[in-house]
Amino acid sequence: MNRLLIIFAALLCAVAARPAGAHPMGNFSINHYAALLPAGGELQLSYHLDIAELPTVDEMRSLDANGDGQISAEEKSAYLAAKGATLTKGLSVRVNGRPVPLAVSGADLQIRPGAAGLPILLVLLEYRVQLDHGAGRQVVEYADVNYPTRTGWREVIASNRGGWKIDDSDVPARDVSNGLLNYPADLISAPPQVTTARIVLEPGDFPSDAIQPAGAQTASGSGASTPRDRFTQLIMTPHFSAGFLVVALGIAFFLGTFHAMSPGHGKTVVAAYLVGSRGTSRHALLLGGVVTVTHVAGVFLLGIIVLLLSKYVVPEHLYPWLSFASGMMIFIVGVQQWVIRSAALRGAIASEENHDVTSGGHSHALPDQISLGNLVAMGVSGGMVPCPSALLVLLGAISLGRTGLGLVLIVAFSIGMATALVGLGFVAVHARQFLSRLNWHRSIGFTRRLPLLSSALVALLGLGIAVQALLSAAGISRP
Repeated sequence: MNRLLIIFAALLCAVAARPAGAHPMGNFSINHYAALLPAGGELQLSYHLDIAELPTVDEMRSLDANGDGQISAEEKSAYLAAKGATLTKGLSVRVNGRPVPLAVSGADLQIRPGAAGLPILLVLLEYRVQLDHGAGRQVVEYADVNYPTRTGWREVIASNRGGWKIDDSDVPARDVSNGLLNYPADLISAPPQVTTARIVLEPGDFPSDAIQPAGAQTASGSGASTPRDRFTQLIMTPHFSAGFLVVALGIAFFLGTFHAMSPGHGKTVVAAYLVGSRGTSRHALLLGGVVTVTHVAGVFLLGIIVLLLSKYVVPEHLYPWLSFASGMMIFIVGVQQWVIRSAALRGAIASEENHDVTSGGHSHALPDQISLGNLVAMGVSGGMVPCPSALLVLLGAISLGRTGLGLVLIVAFSIGMATALVGLGFVAVHARQFLSRLNWHRSIGFTRRLPLLSSALVALLGLGIAVQALLSAAGISRP
């Protein structure tokens, strides 16, 4: 009994806890920060790169050169030398229109804990650009073209460190992310995307700006770990007993259930499809099974891409296209249903009118047998966009040598997702049967037109998902 109470309490805590994300900017993100700091006879350029969990998986192949899971001082130095050279090629500084060669004058690497036992990297580079204080007015132009297609935070600031006056600047003097260590919650949904700067410097005996850019203070800091959700934390539990494995699977199941009830995941589409079809509880169960298998397969496929093909395919760019494919599948199913049901309804009405003329007959229900192919298509569309947390668990399990545990947790999570959709399917099926028993079609024809209305709703919802995915792929922000 005590053990059951412990398990129940753990499940209750997991459900009640408000889950946080992994990396604040998303676990696919690569985030940029640059501080332009004129001081005396030089311009100091501090450049930071915050690499989230999933791109760090790829970086670790270069960092951990011997693959022993430990980062030695020699490996760290070799990585910084190679990474610094690569990143420097993507940076440019021009003074009074003339390009200035850049060379790394200082470098550091912070390895911080991320979600699911995966690390995140913070690369810190310093550059020094000579300025001629006696030559008068200086116009400095900066640009960063590193990782142009990756999502993330991009911030540039400019602050005088003494001996100059920043007479004009198109970037602020104060940073808002503490050098990529603390991202403001109100800006995460619409992060800054600044990759260039132009500042005009006037020489003179000017004191340092009162504002101290926080980014200049982070090189020696230890950094902070990113928040993690309950699901990704499961894989990091040091010791697993049989009892706690049951708890872990229960937590994964319930988190999958609640994840399915968050915005998206096709809940409205499933309800509309099953309400408008002659679906049964068996059909709802089949739908759940297809969602489970598709979601697990999607997680493993994307995991393979991250591990083997990330140099050629940017993984986060696949998500909008998977969503687009999902929306188009739903749209096609809805249109196909509407065409078939519209023709069947017209035929039923014509037959009914002929029957009434000859024998004063009665109304006929609209025949509408559910299509197995359409049902599978709906299940695939509901599970084909893998949950990022599940992907983190898979990669974390591989890195920790717990691949089998990661698999069963992902399966439990996917079953939880499917269970939520199956439960919704049961409600939809019984709602359809209840409406049919009301026999409203004798007065207003509601129930026999319900399949037609539901197919139109399915098509519109699918089209909406596809359009949103295209907007996301194009980088267009939506309210």
